[in-house]
Amino acid sequence: MKTHELLHQEDMVWVNEQGIAYTLTTAGKVRHASATTFLLVHGAMMNSLTTAELAKELAVEYPAGMVCQVDLPGHGHSIGKSLQSISDIASVLKLFITDMTTKGLFTENLVLVGHSMGGSICMQLMLDGVKAKQLILLSSAPEWKSMIPLSEIPNLQGVMQDTFEYMMMEDFKINISPEEQSKLNTLIPRMMASSQASIYDLQAMVKFDLKEQIVGINVPVLVVYGDNDSTAALENQNFMINTFTNVSNTKIAGATHTTVIKNVIEVLSAIKQFLERFSVSNQYIPEDL
Repeated sequence: MKTHELLHQEDMVWVNEQGIAYTLTTAGKVRHASATTFLLVHGAMMNSLTTAELAKELAVEYPAGMVCQVDLPGHGHSIGKSLQSISDIASVLKLFITDMTTKGLFTENLVLVGHSMGGSICMQLMLDGVKAKQLILLSSAPEWKSMIPLSEIPNLQGVMQDTFEYMMMEDFKINISPEEQSKLNTLIPRMMASSQASIYDLQAMVKFDLKEQIVGINVPVLVVYGDNDSTAALENQNFMINTFTNVSNTKIAGATHTTVIKNVIEVLSAIKQFLERFSVSNQYIPEDL
């Protein structure tokens, strides 16, 4: 582990009557236009706390850059209504990226990192014209037919929180030590979105399908997935690997859908290996440069 003092800045950007909460994490101030900006987009029914450990690891590994965690509309500390389509969520995040870039908080060297539905949002952002340099998809998919059975549970509004918390607990039980399980059990309730936001996320996922469009994403893509993931099915991982025009992939043995939480070190290693191909610097830039 490299030793750098991490700096955290929490704030909010208002776009389309949505207050989008974000956290910037750096191991020093970003002082040059060529620094890398990582934008971490969390998955459905959750909030940016799920990406907190990965944000810290990226900030330490890339002290010349900056890591931004964002809460989706209606999630976490963001203010405003939840949205019912991935396209609408992407439209808000595109405005967020534009605002952050205009203010000089984001550099032009943007790397999009999305977990689960967050990866789907990142794919939509690329197709909507966001100029990211690389796209990193963690346990993601171009469609979510796997979520249809959950969406058809009777009275889902009333049982959504309990149902999703149970799903998360069951996912975490796989390939994890009792000590790690205990720690995660305390975090799961804090990571969850409201019932209404979760319902809207589920509706957005079930309607989403970009399988015919992702061939149009031409930037380098990294697909990271677990071979024990029943949510972002292996079929979809293979489809993305065979469809993107410039793609790398990393399979994490034994991993489930929660790679961004349970497999941070493996995910970081995959990202480092991927970005080394593009000379993404992890060297600290002195203040007088």
